[in-house]
Amino acid sequence: QGSGNAPETGDSLQVYFKNNLGEWILVRAYPGSGVQPFQEEWVNLDSVDAGGGTFYHSQFQLRFRSTGGAGPFPNDDWFIDDVAIGANLINSISDEQAVLPAEYALLPNYPNPFNPSTTIQYDLPQASEITLTIYNMLGQQVRVLVQQSQPVGRHSSVWDGLDADGLPVSSGIYFYRLTARSSASATPFSRVQKMMLMK
Repeated sequence: QGSGNAPETGDSLQVYFKNNLGEWILVRAYPGSGVQPFQEEWVNLDSVDAGGGTFYHSQFQLRFRSTGGAGPFPNDDWFIDDVAIGANLINSISDEQAVLPAEYALLPNYPNPFNPSTTIQYDLPQASEITLTIYNMLGQQVRVLVQQSQPVGRHSSVWDGLDADGLPVSSGIYFYRLTARSSASATPFSRVQKMMLMK
């Protein structure tokens, strides 16, 4: 595990691709500076010449390589998750309907444990009035992160470890609860997940 420090100037995350006949090809590179935290991105491999021919190979590999570490924090972290591979996952606006969530879900936050911030994601199968709230171990409300109407889809919210007054909270275990209400259901959706803040 790394120290949890943010990547800095001089660091880089590189994404390589190869099929079973070709060499490693750099398809994406992210610098340590100016990177938005916890971003989601699709990489189109259709145009990649992975071996001097058309890409129709059923066997291939992806490699994630972190370089740098020349700054004051040698254990800078890159967190990678939810890697999906598919054919024509999204190639037009209409295709987005195919990846809309079918049910409510409150996903595990990432990173976890975290310092100083963490991202919470949740799925809404229909437009809903949602409330996303942080609680401490005593069940006391720490902060309401989101309280509004949101459309169908996957949503995310970042908690920066501050309470409702903008003050940093102490290390420990916290809970986040999602409540969602829609006109399509008489019973509201409610789920709770646990997370840990380590300073």
